[in-house]
Amino acid sequence: MKKAQITIFIIIGILILIAFGTTIYVASKVKKIEKPKTPQLQTQTIQDYITSCLEIATKEGLTILGKQGGYIYVSQGGLNNIPKFTVKYTDQELGVIDIPFIVTPPQGNVGTSNCATPDQKCGEQGRPECCLFYSKTPHYPFTGFPYLPDGNEFYQGYYGMNELPPLYKKTPDDKPVSNSIQENLEQYIAKRTAECTNWETYKDYNINAGTPKASLIFAEKKQIEKFIEVQALGEKYITIELEWPVEITSPSGEKTILTNFATKEPVRLVTIYFTVKQILDADVTDISYTPKDIDSFTVNSLKDGENSIIIIKDAQSKIENKPYEFWAARKNRAPAIWQINTEPLNEMTFHVKEDSGATITIEGNKLIIKDICQDPDKPDPYIIELKATDPDENKITYEATPKEIPGETVLGKQVSIRVYAKDESTNQEEWYDYQDIPIQVALCPVR
Repeated sequence: MKKAQITIFIIIGILILIAFGTTIYVASKVKKIEKPKTPQLQTQTIQDYITSCLEIATKEGLTILGKQGGYIYVSQGGLNNIPKFTVKYTDQELGVIDIPFIVTPPQGNVGTSNCATPDQKCGEQGRPECCLFYSKTPHYPFTGFPYLPDGNEFYQGYYGMNELPPLYKKTPDDKPVSNSIQENLEQYIAKRTAECTNWETYKDYNINAGTPKASLIFAEKKQIEKFIEVQALGEKYITIELEWPVEITSPSGEKTILTNFATKEPVRLVTIYFTVKQILDADVTDISYTPKDIDSFTVNSLKDGENSIIIIKDAQSKIENKPYEFWAARKNRAPAIWQINTEPLNEMTFHVKEDSGATITIEGNKLIIKDICQDPDKPDPYIIELKATDPDENKITYEATPKEIPGETVLGKQVSIRVYAKDESTNQEEWYDYQDIPIQVALCPVR
């Protein structure tokens, strides 16, 4: 019995020793785990921080690009120099911006008609009538505008230049394209992301960042055309990939390198670009065209003196939950006066006596010639209805010179009335389109 009790006590003692030893072992392990140590690398936090800067840079770049007609200036972190002539505009988000003229007046003449010899250039060698379209008066925009030889009206022609920058930085056959929207946006985003990051936030770490390189990933034009053809949903967003080696070293010496970052924005940049191009191409080739809404795109015009800004918004593209906007400034272009039929004037004679003669006035769109000597067999006053079309949708007014046929001094000379079609600008008279109307002049008959 005593032996049994001793054995039990021995077993109990052994168990107590084991339990005590286990407790000491576990406690020592816990102390090791809880022992203060240098901070672990916060790579995910830094990854997220850089990605947030990438998102900010992308939104800013898209906004600037849109409101500056596809341009981002060198001073802003882009590629373009500020043009000599711009529309200065104070924007609520961006402050004062320089909006370049994307639509500009026509320069030079275009095309050669059948009256020219094969080696003759349009408008040269004393043959200005050999051009198809003209940028200068009095032939602007083409002879007989808007009438064709068969009498039909024709409004297509050369009414300006569309200077929208190219979208892609490479041609389909992989040749580089300078000053493209793609390259401009990539450069801005890379620079702006680097400027956004402030490593002081992670002062416990040694961070060495290399040179960032951004890549814009978006659809090709032929893909968009295919989407439209099959009525698919098509383009929804653009993706920006940033390759930026960022080496992070913790106080304990642990190192890691972050390289790849990405973000995407719900902006249909390719669809927007080619919609804008379609609108502007129509604007410079059809004088009767008025920019108007297309599908999800709303189009408005904002006046800036004699110039204007076309604002195109895409309801399916958003920046900060607002429709994406693309602005294109238009430099004022001259209105074109419609050809005045002068044949009926062959049956009319206007009169002078001494130092006075028939008077010429404009009322609205009517040219009124009031003769000094009334002929009961002829209409008096003689009225000609005037028409003109303005490529910028500006209000048109008319002017005529002279205001009066200046008396007997014109007898035996060729006399004409020059009629101008003018807009609201302050250009010199030679800038405006005009037509000379020949008239016959005689002395007042003796009655």
